[in-house]
Amino acid sequence: QRQAILAVPLNGHTGKVIAQGVQPGAIAVNGDRVYFVDDGAHLGDATLMSVGKDGSDPIALAFGASDFVAFAVHGGSVYLASATDGTVSSVPVTGGARTTLSSGNQVIAALAADDSGVYFTDFGKGRVVKLPSGGGDAVVLADGEPGPTALAVDGKTVYFANPKEGTVKAVPEAGGSVRTLASGLVGPQALVVGASDVYVLENAVSGDGSVAAIAKKGGAPVIITRRQVDPTAIAIQGSHLYWAKRTEDTLAGTTGALLSIGLDAASAFPASECTLPPKTATASFADDAGAPPCDATCSGDCVSGRCIENVVSLPAGSMSAYTLAVDANALYWGSAIGADVTTSSDSIETAPLSG
Repeated sequence: QRQAILAVPLNGHTGKVIAQGVQPGAIAVNGDRVYFVDDGAHLGDATLMSVGKDGSDPIALAFGASDFVAFAVHGGSVYLASATDGTVSSVPVTGGARTTLSSGNQVIAALAADDSGVYFTDFGKGRVVKLPSGGGDAVVLADGEPGPTALAVDGKTVYFANPKEGTVKAVPEAGGSVRTLASGLVGPQALVVGASDVYVLENAVSGDGSVAAIAKKGGAPVIITRRQVDPTAIAIQGSHLYWAKRTEDTLAGTTGALLSIGLDAASAFPASECTLPPKTATASFADDAGAPPCDATCSGDCVSGRCIENVVSLPAGSMSAYTLAVDANALYWGSAIGADVTTSSDSIETAPLSG
């Protein structure tokens, strides 16, 4: 199957391919360009690329004998991590020489950047590390962790996941005590930070994954939706949360989808908004509590009073999205279907839920 980087506007119109013939890895959007890793056909073939949002002006920013497992775009630079050689490096967003910032790490899993520095999880050494923006020695923010992977920052705090022990933890960017925000999670593998909550994808071995919200102050996870088959990526933009499913969902009749839910800006506990008789008989995203499908105001299903929107359904026989980025105008993702993508006219419910 052909693989591609695709984009679809948040207004639900027809999407388009912006890069074809690639093996999509990590993806990000910044300004007027989309950045992505082309993993290539073999280990060591990876290339960090950028392309205009309309698919124009592709630029190869970095390439060589590395596998770029994660990167972040910030302040005129792209910071990227390689798992095989344990390095963190930077390259200008316009292209140029690549500079090594950190080496000697083992199995870097995730990376983020803000004005204060560059942050990454070292799965092999069980560490969360900061590289200060002003230079100087690396700072170990957390040590002795059982395989930290996913990572997110909000300008004050670093949040990270430990799938082996089922926890999400937090530590100040400036250094300090590590706090456990939530435990008992099953395979937490991707994080994104909102105004007052951390959103996490759980991916159980059985394939019965879920999306959960965890208050930044800590507490029991709030399950937003269950039965998400192999969820792979999560993103937040404004008042909506987006996530991708990769493998087959027999209830939905597709091999994956991009999904969305409206979030109240102040709380992870919005009031019920969709309780009328269902518009369709589908129950593909109903949770274990037996929440009703959505009414005529919602194109998806109603889970715990929340409308789960099917933004994009990929046709049977194709792999689904496995990387995801979003800005104010569109969703961008890597997929193994190199064709135009059409969404339904009512595919996104834009009104936020009331809290």
